Amino acid sequence: MEVALPILLTVVSSLIVIFGIVFGIAIVILRRMASRNMAAALANFPQAQVLARSALFFGQQSKGVTQLRGNGTLLLTDDTLYFRKWVPMTEYTIPLGSIRSIETPIAHLGKSYGKPLLKVNYRSEGGSEDAIAWYVRDLESAMAQIEAKRGSIAV
Repeated sequence: MEVALPILLTVVSSLIVIFGIVFGIAIVILRRMASRNMAAALANFPQAQVLARSALFFGQQSKGVTQLRGNGTLLLTDDTLYFRKWVPMTEYTIPLGSIRSIETPIAHLGKSYGKPLLKVNYRSEGGSEDAIAWYVRDLESAMAQIEAKRGSIAV
């Protein structure tokens, strides 16, 4: 019995170290991915305000509940709300003039983060109503910035 305890402690401590290393590598990869995608997004919109360096996408309403969540960069230009999802790389562009309203629900398309989301209701290019929701860390600031830009657009 005395030999089993040191072996067990060695195995457990080894597993903890391995999980720590894997977690650390994952964090480094995600930070690099965020930096690259931020740079690519800002290359398309150099004058844009960054609403969220890492926004969590909850889906586009018209595409249904089967969409996977995903991180990406959320930008605001003088006339566009732009989101670049990292994996798979997908771009969403919402003209500010097409935004009908902004809501802060707890869930979207059956998915929740347990915190209020930024949900943008808009009219698509085809004229139908649609919506996209994200979790952003500074929800109040993002909403205020979008509303300020929307208010500056001449109707």
